[in-house]
Amino acid sequence: MNYWVGKNGKVYSTSWVGNGSTGGRLKFAGNMAGAAKTVGNVAGGLGIGISALEGYDAFQRDDTNGMVQSGADISVGVAGFFGPIYWAGSAGYFGGQMIDRTFGITDKFAAWYPWY
Repeated sequence: MNYWVGKNGKVYSTSWVGNGSTGGRLKFAGNMAGAAKTVGNVAGGLGIGISALEGYDAFQRDDTNGMVQSGADISVGVAGFFGPIYWAGSAGYFGGQMIDRTFGITDKFAAWYPWY
């Protein structure tokens, strides 16, 4: 793909680097990436806050497993703020939880291994 879209909405060849009305192709991409990073940081912060509330609730109910789960969620969520390697680990962790909660894999596993 040898085209890019300027801030004016027009499509340009990659041989054209932009000007004042089109904006530079890298600057436009940088602005979009900055917005995506902000949205990701807000979502990560909300997730950490929700996990903290769940951990407090588990503490009030004396639910050790709930406290450990919340602590793990908070730790992995905070690690996600520190760069691409940690983003990948965080995405894998939370993606695995999403798959487990969607398909009930842990429940099926627990049926085979009662001590789990």
